[in-house]
Amino acid sequence: MSAITNGISQSQINIYRNCPYAYYLSYIKGYEPMGFDPTVMEVGRRVHDAIDIYYRNLFLANGKEDEIFNNVYSILRESWDHMLDVEYLKKAYICLKNFAKLEAEETKKKDYIKPLSELDLRHERFRGKIDRFDLVKMIAGDFKTNTNAVVSYDYKMQAAIYSYLIEKEFGQKIKYFVFYFLYPNETRIIKTDNLKKILDNAKQYRNSITQSFEDNKFERKPRTKSTCKYCDYKFYCRRLNNVFI
Repeated sequence: MSAITNGISQSQINIYRNCPYAYYLSYIKGYEPMGFDPTVMEVGRRVHDAIDIYYRNLFLANGKEDEIFNNVYSILRESWDHMLDVEYLKKAYICLKNFAKLEAEETKKKDYIKPLSELDLRHERFRGKIDRFDLVKMIAGDFKTNTNAVVSYDYKMQAAIYSYLIEKEFGQKIKYFVFYFLYPNETRIIKTDNLKKILDNAKQYRNSITQSFEDNKFERKPRTKSTCKYCDYKFYCRRLNNVFI
């Protein structure tokens, strides 16, 4: 039950909605996705860490772009593993350069205050960690380091869950959820009024995950015909169940 006692995240729902058995292999058996390269995740993790430390400890109320960048990049370099490929450092560098541009512009706005960072919220078995939250303007956001600035259904579900968690924590609704795609330096704004149906779907999946745990039953039930073909866990599924996909 440890996979749900700490709360169900959007990433858990994403795997479960593709196939409950893939969820079982990932979150209960603990199998890594096929071809998983942990170093790829290091860019996102370290960029997020640098931004969080900046907001918590080195925040500049009227910061210039170069000052902000020097702060976040120095944080990154202090923690950087030199065994990682230099290409990852280059990508992290670009992400933080674009973060500095974004933050410098934000500090020029009226009534700007230091945003909350890495806000860990839980409610009714949902959990989520909000990267950036302006408590005055009630605008929440998430930093992305991937190259494709497209708000997928999964991202919309993330925005729906996070907006719901904020409303329950602070007693106010937020109007907008923002995705900051730092690598291509693009921003996507989502109106939370448009997320009600997606939130309802997230709640249904959350209940289904809980029921699967109670029944100790995770079916091999791919969402589409092509789901198995692209599934990161198909090797384990074949090996454990003698199925041929």
